[in-house]
Amino acid sequence: MSNSLETFVSCCLLGKIWGEPVPLPAIIHRKNNWKFVKRQLEYVDLGNDWILIRFANCQDKVMVYNERPWFVNGLNFVLLPWVPLFDPYSTPIT
Repeated sequence: MSNSLETFVSCCLLGKIWGEPVPLPAIIHRKNNWKFVKRQLEYVDLGNDWILIRFANCQDKVMVYNERPWFVNGLNFVLLPWVPLFDPYSTPIT
């Protein structure tokens, strides 16, 4: 893996609501609960209700991941570390 790709993915999390689908704007709005996040976030819809969350600051990613569980509209917002060759259509939440 190239150094730039490693840097990119080291600041990413995968997220999905466990339960009924929630619109992306509602998930983006949840960042208001992440007041400790110091830098910008980027959200990418990966399909099948999975999103990629890219943090501009890797320390922010670690803090969000370590402060789990998170909820959106009362449903568990599952966060996973980014994995190579992630397939949103075959990856189950366990």
